[in-house]
Amino acid sequence: VLLSLLLVGAAPATRAGEPPAFDKTIAPLLAERCLGCHAGPMPKGGLNLASRQAALKGGKHGPAVVPGKLDDSLLWERVADGSVTPVLDLAAFRQELSAFGFDKLTSFHNGMTDGWAYIAEGTDLVALAFRGTSSTRNWDTDFQVALVHPENTDRQLRVHKGFYQAFVRLNEGTMGIKEKLDVVKEATKGAVPIYITGHSLGGALAQIAGAVLGNDQVAACYTFGSPRVGNFYFDLWVKVPSYRVMNYADIVPQVPLPLVYRHSGDPRYMPDHMTPSPYRFEPNLLERGWQMIRGLIQLVKAGSILGIQDHAIAAYCEKLNAIAKARDQSR
Repeated sequence: VLLSLLLVGAAPATRAGEPPAFDKTIAPLLAERCLGCHAGPMPKGGLNLASRQAALKGGKHGPAVVPGKLDDSLLWERVADGSVTPVLDLAAFRQELSAFGFDKLTSFHNGMTDGWAYIAEGTDLVALAFRGTSSTRNWDTDFQVALVHPENTDRQLRVHKGFYQAFVRLNEGTMGIKEKLDVVKEATKGAVPIYITGHSLGGALAQIAGAVLGNDQVAACYTFGSPRVGNFYFDLWVKVPSYRVMNYADIVPQVPLPLVYRHSGDPRYMPDHMTPSPYRFEPNLLERGWQMIRGLIQLVKAGSILGIQDHAIAAYCEKLNAIAKARDQSR
């Protein structure tokens, strides 16, 4: 209980002498502050905090929590010495964005699916960004692969149920993303371009946003490692130029399987070697087969999974930075 209180600095008040109820107080804090890294099939450091049993088992450094022995609990030790930072520092985030010309940040949250989105406003452009999979509730969203029909659309259009519900429920407390963008459009008089982006699950939500929110002021949608979002008719629903960036063996763009699902937007494929720009095509079956062989070799030798390693947002950033530097040197 004390550990969970320290993770956030404060917790909802309870009556004196009465410990906070786990389900109402502690579990939501763990879900919001910890499970982004320590949950799912490959939790950071092998430490899964999604259940009591898993937390007691611990990760590669041993048990995270020792019941009744606070000083012997590794998780408490990490929090106490400041070596973990479970809370996103929005003030620092805003300051970092201001260096790039963004002077206003609005966050949107969906408590049911733990979805997050942000609108960063600057004088030259406005960016709408969606967060990728970072918690167990996000995984629940990913696995809701049934197809649904959005209201007031082509009767043949079908969209991933989990992605669509996660998008429509995002809000910042008083208004949704659409209402906020309407305010931004009115304030900028349509003169400042709006860009939509997202990685992984965030890429899927960004594509839906490109369909629902698209108009002349939305300049483009850029996604990174996005899964398939809908059927063939989904691509017809997207109203803005859409560019889908894929990193070499990234496994996420290959799901859900293309039985009914289809990709949307123009592909930009980054191979495993340096190129001055991404290729404007998707890898063929032979290339995918070679990636699978390489992935198996890497799994045996290094114990890491190539398809997941190439999905990391850090891998995308590293490769895109290298491409940008190569372009600068060629000028």
